[in-house]
Amino acid sequence: MSNGSEDLYQEFDVFDEWQQGDIVQNLYITRILEDDMLIRRSQDQNLPVAKASRISDLAKNNKDIVAPYSNRFRREYAVIPVFKTDVMIVSQTCDIAHDDFITVAKVRSFSDKDKAEFLDHIRLGEVKNAFHLPGYPDIGQESFSSLNDLTVISKKVLDSHKADRKKMLSPKGLRLFQFWIERFFGREAMPDDVSGIITAFSRNLQETQIADKIARIYYDYSSEQISLIVALSEEDNNAQARVEIARDFANNSVEEHNYEIMATHKLMDNINLRDIDGFREFR
Repeated sequence: MSNGSEDLYQEFDVFDEWQQGDIVQNLYITRILEDDMLIRRSQDQNLPVAKASRISDLAKNNKDIVAPYSNRFRREYAVIPVFKTDVMIVSQTCDIAHDDFITVAKVRSFSDKDKAEFLDHIRLGEVKNAFHLPGYPDIGQESFSSLNDLTVISKKVLDSHKADRKKMLSPKGLRLFQFWIERFFGREAMPDDVSGIITAFSRNLQETQIADKIARIYYDYSSEQISLIVALSEEDNNAQARVEIARDFANNSVEEHNYEIMATHKLMDNINLRDIDGFREFR
């Protein structure tokens, strides 16, 4: 189930560095699709819709063409549609600090035109490409970030919109978003039932008292067993009990699976490559 908005977000300052999961309002995003790339000629500029040809058609006769295309000698230019939208940062925080380009997902508000059952499925976390955003853009409203609508923008553009940052995810909200990304991009690499079990385990672990101490979660699975390691940033005497509670909830939330779920915890300082050999990080 989706978290409430009071758990999902945190207060932020306009000078805070960008982090994964930040939501920014009113960015102009370029929609790079071949069928939408048109060549406008100078003699067509007064037409409501310019007479044009597609990039692919021109490329047949010119191997050096790249998009967006311009030819100052023939005065032909690529016309690429853009749209104004809110976006959610998908790139990892460490990549944002070093890369020049950032991946973002389009954020779309719930609409009266949407089918009620579609919105209910998003609220329940059953739409894998839609991350529910309760309380966005304002209290009492709902939106979702669409992982099917990804685009890449320059970090310089993002930096120019720091005043337009609307929300920053809390540590709890950020971990939930990271789990969502892993499930969306990684679900083809594992059986659906395994993905469902690990997602349920991770989600239930966020409801325990060790949620703020979780640094990473690693997993491995075979035909009979799912093994999970929860890496903690600091010791907690009740950690293993909390892990077992999350394991039991995960076990009960996925029907008719034949896996044995094994889960344990370790301090982050004690984890090395030998400890997690064969495991993947679940984000």
